[in-house]
Amino acid sequence: MLGKLKGLIMNNAQLSKFTVIYTCEQKLSLFKEVLMLPVLTAGSRLVIPMSFKQDKIIIAVCEGEVSILNAIGDRII
Repeated sequence: MLGKLKGLIMNNAQLSKFTVIYTCEQKLSLFKEVLMLPVLTAGSRLVIPMSFKQDKIIIAVCEGEVSILNAIGDRII
């Protein structure tokens, strides 16, 4: 029943582009990945798939595609 409900919710959701900034448990570096995620209503929390979150520590989720100009430990020369 819960699986059918999740499928119905996902089918009615709009997909929007988000940039997820994260670090890995084994590395002390920042990474980013652009994902298309379902949004049910404006201002609602996003559901990031567990398969993506595995072995990652999510730092931030930004709307749209983001370019990181400078991160921890980086220098712009």
